[in-house]
Amino acid sequence: MLRSDIILITGLCLYFRAILQSHLWDNTREKLPKRKKPDDIAIWNYKAERGIPQDRIVESLLRTITQKSEILLATKNGLSFTLGRRLVEDHSMNGFIEYGDQNIYATCDTKFLLTSAAPVPSYADAEEVKETRHGELPNLFPISPTVDLELSHIYKEASSLGHTPEFKFRRHHTLFLGYPKEWTMEMRHCNALMMSYAHSAAIAREFNLSSTLITEPVCIQTVHTDGEMFGYTCFQLNTLVSSAEAASMNYATRRNLAWVDSDRLFEKAIPRRSMLRDTKYLDYNPEVFKKILALFSH
Repeated sequence: MLRSDIILITGLCLYFRAILQSHLWDNTREKLPKRKKPDDIAIWNYKAERGIPQDRIVESLLRTITQKSEILLATKNGLSFTLGRRLVEDHSMNGFIEYGDQNIYATCDTKFLLTSAAPVPSYADAEEVKETRHGELPNLFPISPTVDLELSHIYKEASSLGHTPEFKFRRHHTLFLGYPKEWTMEMRHCNALMMSYAHSAAIAREFNLSSTLITEPVCIQTVHTDGEMFGYTCFQLNTLVSSAEAASMNYATRRNLAWVDSDRLFEKAIPRRSMLRDTKYLDYNPEVFKKILALFSH
């Protein structure tokens, strides 16, 4: 058996333990939200239960995954591979995004952020980016893309990556986000894309890249989960000019690119007439962690 295969098998075992640690072995016990009665059960009243809260499960799972991934990559590629990176917990950044004559202020809170000294390599080369100018985007008219944003008075137009000037690892590599179970996967992907765009735009301005024609694309990755479902987003910022602005200036701008994917980590068989402690975890999917490890090593 090859050394790389041994490392992969070891990693999958570590990730499996991460699931058990976050969902079962954590000793945190808090009062859980009351369960709703299934429609096909006429009379049933669930008792109050104590267990691991949802946000604790997500935080514990993401923390273990990120730490184990760094260890595995250092084992496989050498310690020098991870020396140029840092894992930041509870990161917050803010910045302005120009959309026509409107200024959009974005604040992004991330549970875990992987940063690096070097930029993330581009997903699409110059020719592929050039071809995106001919693509047609869906027209939302008469609905404005900013229809559900809150109007606020902000008097200082400044962006912050959330790091001190002395911090050497200022390039954002991968965002790790947690979402509530009530959100659909489509909602999570949309939010992850907005977070990716906000981070990429802030990085582009931080490093004085051109707003009209970015010579060095800014790429960023996102991993998000609710503890069961995992989603992945790879975003490449090629321009800060919106399609509406490009149309008003009568020229075809290049497009920003994004790739999204999702997987279920396992099937959770929740008992219908008994306590949550009798929940069963079925069909563990190791492909989830293989993809996360691939994003880490990009």
